[in-house]
Formats: sequence, structure tokens, C-alpha cells
Amino acid sequence: MERTTRLLRRSIVVRKKTRSNLWRNKTFVRAMSNSSNNTTGNSNPIRKSEPKWSSFHVKGSGNGMKTQIQNVIPEKFAKDGGKIHTVVTDEPAKLKGTDEGTTPIHTLLAALAGCENVTAQFVAREMKIKIDKITFDIQGEMDGRGFAGVDGVYAGIQKVKVRADVETSATQEQVDQLLHQVEKRCPVNALFVKAGVEVDTKWTKTSVSPQFFNL
Repeated sequence: MERTTRLLRRSIVVRKKTRSNLWRNKTFVRAMSNSSNNTTGNSNPIRKSEPKWSSFHVKGSGNGMKTQIQNVIPEKFAKDGGKIHTVVTDEPAKLKGTDEGTTPIHTLLAALAGCENVTAQFVAREMKIKIDKITFDIQGEMDGRGFAGVDGVYAGIQKVKVRADVETSATQEQVDQLLHQVEKRCPVNALFVKAGVEVDTKWTKTSVSPQFFNL
């Protein structure tokens, strides 16, 4: 009888250890799954929470076809030494402009390049890869009839083609992962996509340019 009791106790202990090990294994699998879903390599991703709004403000004036715009620095950033910059847009002389700046459409495409570059630098840090340089070639297409006032014709850009050469020691697979995050997180790209613009983007890894020194 005493032997039977010892065997039962031993069986209960084994079952408890088995359940404990199963629980640990399930917990480990869940943790690894969550880690693998973090494709950018960021060990401390931002959790879902209340919106974190950012406000952007510009002021300017137009004289003929020429427009000068300046950024307005919020008071909370003024103490950090933020600078005021002037952006000039204009039209060619044949369109009655003074040709002192790029057209608003060119400026819009330039904003896309700048925003993608900035986003890429942030994401690259998370991925722990180094980006030496990104060279952009961006084209936009629109139907001029919309601007001319033809009814039923959309006046905005309808297609955008982005090609970029990325100078980096990272692999093409890492560049593809980088681009995926940039397309997802770049505010200007998101604006184009939300507006229904057909955006065709391709980034290609290129070798890091050799450095030459005058001896």
C-alpha cells in the first residue's frame, strides 16, 4: 500500500513538471513569434496608443507666378535653434513666370524624394544597416486637361514612378525590406497612395562608391 502511494505521488509530480514545461514552451514560442514579426529589428517597437499628432505650419506670398514660402517654427522648438528656410516655386518664362524656382509639381516630387530619404535613414538605424547614399529619379504624370478646366478630368498627378540607387553594404534583400518599411511609413508617399495615385517604386542596391584621396 505504501509503495502504491509513493508511485502515485511520483506520477503527480511528473505530470506537474510536464505541464510546467509545456507552459514554458508555449510562452517561448509566443515570444519568438512576436520577435519575428518585428521586421525592422527594432527591439522596442511603439505600441498602439492614443494618436501622437504633429503640426506643420508654413506662411508665404505670391507675386505673379512666383511664390515664396517659409516654415514657421513652433515656440517649443524655437529654443533648440531651429532655422527658418525659404522655398521658392515659379514657372518658366513661357508661362509668364520668372523662372526663379522649380514648379509646384516639381517641388511636390522633390518632397517625395526628401521624405523617402529621411524615412529610410530612420528605418536603416532600426535595421542596423548603413546607407551611404540614395540617388533618386522620380517622374510624375498628369493630364493637363484637368488644369485647363475640362470637366470630368482629374487635375492631379495620376502616376508616379520612383527609381532609386542605394549605395550600401547591405544586401538587396535588406534593401527590399527597407523599401517596404519606407513605403509604409513615409508621410508623403502615404499621401500619394491615399489620393489614389499609382506609385511604382523600385530601389536597387549599388556598390559603395570608392573614396579617392589626393596624395
